[in-house]
Amino acid sequence: MYISQFQIWNNKSFRETEPVALTRGINIVTGQNNVGKTALLQALRLDWEFTPHRSIKSVPVATTPIVDPVSVAVTVTVSSTEFRSVIAGHQIWVPVPRLHEQFPDVPVMHDHTGSLTIFKDWFFSRETYTFQLWRERSANSAPRWTSYVIPSFGLYETDSPNPVYVAIQIDLTGNPTLGGMVHGRDRSDEVGILFAGHLSQLIYRFEAERFNMGVCGFGSNPVLSPRATNLPEVLAILQGNAVAFDNFNQIVCEVLPQVGRITVVPEGTVSQKILVWTETARQAGRVDLAVALNDSGTGIGQVLAIAYLLITSKTPQVMLIDEPQSFLHPGAVRKLIEILKRHPIHQYVISTHSPTIVTSAKPDTIILITHDGNESKIQHLDATDADQLRRYLDEIGASLADVFGADGIVWVEGITEEKCYPLIIANIIKKPLMGKVIKAVITTGDFEGKHAGRFFQIYNRLSDAQSLIPPAVAFIFDDEGRSDADKKILETRGDHKVHFTQRRMYENYLLDAKAITEVLNTTDGHTKTVTEVDVQDYLDGACKDAKYFKPLDVSRGIDRIRADLVLKKLFWDVAELDYRKIPHSIELTEWLLAHDPAKLDELAGLIRAALGCVSA
Repeated sequence: MYISQFQIWNNKSFRETEPVALTRGINIVTGQNNVGKTALLQALRLDWEFTPHRSIKSVPVATTPIVDPVSVAVTVTVSSTEFRSVIAGHQIWVPVPRLHEQFPDVPVMHDHTGSLTIFKDWFFSRETYTFQLWRERSANSAPRWTSYVIPSFGLYETDSPNPVYVAIQIDLTGNPTLGGMVHGRDRSDEVGILFAGHLSQLIYRFEAERFNMGVCGFGSNPVLSPRATNLPEVLAILQGNAVAFDNFNQIVCEVLPQVGRITVVPEGTVSQKILVWTETARQAGRVDLAVALNDSGTGIGQVLAIAYLLITSKTPQVMLIDEPQSFLHPGAVRKLIEILKRHPIHQYVISTHSPTIVTSAKPDTIILITHDGNESKIQHLDATDADQLRRYLDEIGASLADVFGADGIVWVEGITEEKCYPLIIANIIKKPLMGKVIKAVITTGDFEGKHAGRFFQIYNRLSDAQSLIPPAVAFIFDDEGRSDADKKILETRGDHKVHFTQRRMYENYLLDAKAITEVLNTTDGHTKTVTEVDVQDYLDGACKDAKYFKPLDVSRGIDRIRADLVLKKLFWDVAELDYRKIPHSIELTEWLLAHDPAKLDELAGLIRAALGCVSA
C-alpha cells in the first residue's frame, strides 16, 4: 500500500493545497524551519486533533469563528493481497454499476445470482485498487471518513446518489462469499470507508524526538503499533526466530556501529525491556554493561522500529520519518537511507532540511514547502529535474550541500576566494552574510575566469530548474586582463550581477613584502631566514620580467602581473619552499587583516558593492 496523492484543507499552516502526487520509494519533503514539514507528515498520519488553519485569510479578525473542518483527501493504492488481508473477517458493501448499461470490462448487472457472481469475480480479479478517500474532523467531534466519489475505487459509474450495493462476506483467509443485492445503504457503508478505517494502523510516523518505548508488557502480537509503543513485545517475539533476529541486528549495527547487539529481557513479572549492548559488553557476555533503551541515546528507538518493519513486513508499509538528521548522526543518516533504498517496495516520506539526505536518497519525489507569511505552499519538484540540477552543480564544481538552504549565492573565482573573502567580510566590511554563501566556480576541466561565459549558461539552467538552488546575489571574477568589451559581454550574460577585481587576480592583493616575509619565516619546513629586502627585491625584479605578464606587457605594473606564478617562484627561489596556493593565501590574507588591513580596502569595497552592503 502507498499514498499516491494527497490534498490538505484547513490543517495547521496549510489553508488549501493543490493535489500532490507521491510514489512508492523515497519521497522527500524539504524546506526551511517552521514552514510546515512536520505538519504535513502529521496530516498524512491521518490521525490528528482539530487544529484548524489560522491566518489573516482564515481569521480576518480575532473573533472570526472557525467553522470549516480540518480535512485531508488521500488517494491510496493497494494490492489485491493487501486489500483482502485488511478486510478479512468483514462484510463489505460494493456499489454496483448502473443497471442495464455496458461499461468496458464491467458485466451487465441484473438482480440474480449469476450476474452477482460474475461481478464479484470481476471485482476481486483486479491486481490493485486505488481508493479516493476523505478524512475530516470538526470542532468537538471525532474524525470521520467519507468518500467524495462513489465508488471510492472508481472503475465505473453507479446509479447515484443512491446506488445499489452487493453484500460480500470476506472470511479470515481473504476469500469472498457472495451475498445479495442491498438497497438503501448509507454511503458510509461503502467498501472504501471500511478500508479507510484501517489506514491509520498501516501508516507509521517516526517523530524527531526521543522514543520512550523501551518497556512494555508481555504479549503475543507481532504487529508493531503505529507509534511503536509495543516495540519490546514485537522484538521479543522476533527474538525467537534466530535468523530473522540476526538480520534485524545486522541492520541496526549497520546504521549504528557503536551498537553491538539488541536483546529483550524480562523486567519483573509483568513487563519486558529492550537492552542496548556495546560490542565489548556483547563479547564479554556482561549483561550488567548493557544499557536500557530508555536510557540510551536519541534515535536508537526509531532505528529499531524501522529495522523491525523492514525485516518483518510481508506487504508494503508507509513510513513517515520526520527530520532524521535531528536524531541521527550524518553518517548514520546516510547508512539508514542506503538501507531504505534496498527495500523499495515500501513508501518513505522523509521531511528534512539536510542536503546530506536529499543528495544520498536520490528521491523519487521532492516536495518543497514554503511559507508566505499566511500559509504554507507546496511545490512539487520533478526528481529528474533535481538529478539534472545535481549534474549542473557537479559541472561547476559545487554540490547541493554547498548551497542548500542558503538565501543567496555569491559565486567567486576559485577556492582561494571562497576561503578568503569571508575573512575580509568579517574583518573589514563587518557585515554578516545573513544566509548568503560564498561559493567557488571550479570544474575538473580548466574552468577559469576566461571561460566564465560558459558558466552563465549552466547557471541559467540551474535557475530554470525552479527547485533547491537559491538565486545568485553576485558573481565576482578576476579581471584577468579582459578588455572593457569582454567585461561588458559577461556583465550582460550575468544579468548585471557581475563584478571584476581591479587587479589581475586575487593574489595581486597579497603581493606585500612584509606579509610574504612573515609567512615564509613561519612556514613549517623553512630552513633559512628571509628578509623583507629579499622579498621586495624579488618582486621588483619580477615586475620587469615579461614572462609574468603575458599576454599583457610589463608597463602595466604589479597590479597586472601573474601574481600566482610570481608567488610560486618566489617561495622556491627565496626560501626553497613549495608554494601551496590556498593555505598560503589564507595566511597572507590573515596577516594583512591583522597588520595592514588598508591593503585590502579596495577589494573590500568591491565585495561590499557585490553584496549590496552599505558602508560599515
